[in-house]
Amino acid sequence: MIESVKKQTYKNWELCLADASDENGAAVEGVVKKLAQKDDRIKYKKLETNAGIGENTNRAAEMAIGNYIGLLDHDDLLHPSALYNVAMAIEEHGSEFIYTDEDKIETTQATRRDPHFKPDFAIDTLRSNNYITHLSVFKKELMDKLGGFRDKYNGAQDFDIIM
Repeated sequence: MIESVKKQTYKNWELCLADASDENGAAVEGVVKKLAQKDDRIKYKKLETNAGIGENTNRAAEMAIGNYIGLLDHDDLLHPSALYNVAMAIEEHGSEFIYTDEDKIETTQATRRDPHFKPDFAIDTLRSNNYITHLSVFKKELMDKLGGFRDKYNGAQDFDIIM
């Protein structure tokens, strides 16, 4: 995931990572700290306790100084022009919320499977099926107004914040 963010053609990004892993994740901390030392757009914070995905994500969002927050998982990969296209949607339409199509990629990164071409926003469809997921990007002001992620929806936190 980190390498795919670093390879973006759009360079005005920051990657905020809040790490709540246990001692088994120590290797991750070392790798990310080394990458952060080489690129000040990568921000890393080791959390003392795992407060759940919603609260952990809120801690990462608090590190952000930009105007938009994008949601990614540790196993997501971005196409090199993903952030450029998001920036263009913001520039052209003043968008406060953007979501993108997605696809599954085999570990070789050469084989794609299960494309998910998402429809235009449709509240009735969304109420019955969380078709949005990642990559989704929120204006930070909107995310702040919503109050961030709520712990009682851990596991469905993206769907909750979108709804």
